[in-house]
Amino acid sequence: MLTTRDARLMAAEWVRAEAVHIPEFVGAVLAGSARERALGDPHPATSDLDVWIVVDAAVPDTVAEPESHFAVRKLHHRGVVIERARGGDPRQPARGIDQENRRREGRPEVRVPEDARGIGQALPREETELGRSDVERASAELERAYDAAVEVRRTPFGLDYNVSRDGRTLALGGVREIAAEHPREAMGRLLFLRSLVQNVLEHDASVEARERFREGYLELLSSMGLDTDARRAARVAGIRALLPRLRAGCEEILSSTPGVLEDGA
Repeated sequence: MLTTRDARLMAAEWVRAEAVHIPEFVGAVLAGSARERALGDPHPATSDLDVWIVVDAAVPDTVAEPESHFAVRKLHHRGVVIERARGGDPRQPARGIDQENRRREGRPEVRVPEDARGIGQALPREETELGRSDVERASAELERAYDAAVEVRRTPFGLDYNVSRDGRTLALGGVREIAAEHPREAMGRLLFLRSLVQNVLEHDASVEARERFREGYLELLSSMGLDTDARRAARVAGIRALLPRLRAGCEEILSSTPGVLEDGA
C-alpha cells in the first residue's frame, strides 16, 4: 500500500532528480491535500501530489499563456502523479518538501458556519434530475472522448494539463469516486473535464471525430439544462449572484478558525 509518507518521499525524489536542473530553480514546496493527510494514511489513487517549483523569474499567467515553459503539467513518477506548477516569488518563506515530510501532524478543525452550509442550495437546479444511470452513461462517453483527445492533442490552451495520458487515471477516477456517493455532484466535475476534452477535439481532431464527439457533448449540456445560450447565461448570472454569500462564508470560516492559515498554507 502506498502511504502519504511514500508519496511525499517520491515527490522529494523527483525534485532532487528533475526539478533542480531547471535553470531558474530556487526550491520546491508541497501543496494540496497531501499536506493535510497523516503520513501513515493511504495515498488515494485518484489524488495527485501538488508540487510548486519556486523559481527566480517572473512567471506569467499560465492559463492565459499555456505555451509557457512554466505551464502546469501532470506527470508520472514511480506510481504517483505529480502536478508540477511554478511560482516566481522566491523572496517569500517557503517550506521545502523534505521539511514538509517532517512537519508535525494535526491542524485546527475548520468550523463551517451554519449559514454557509446551505450555500449549495442556492445553486440553480437542473430541469432534469440526474441519477446514477445518467452519470454512468455520461462517464462512459467522457472516457471515449478523453482517449480520443489524448491521441490528437497538439494545441496548447489553459488547463490542458487535465487531458493527458499521465493524468487519465486521476481525472476519470476522480469522477467515478464522487459519483459513487454523489452522482449529481459528480456531473459538475464531469462537465468540466468533458468541456476541456471537446476543446482539444475542436482544435486538433478530424472533422469526423469532431462531429461525432460533439453530439455527445451537446447531449451532456442538454441533460444539465445548458443547451442554449440563454440557459447558460442564466446559470452564469446565478453563480455570480451567489459569489458575495460564498465569499462571506469563506471569510467567516477563516476568521473563526485560528491557525487555519498557519505556515503559509
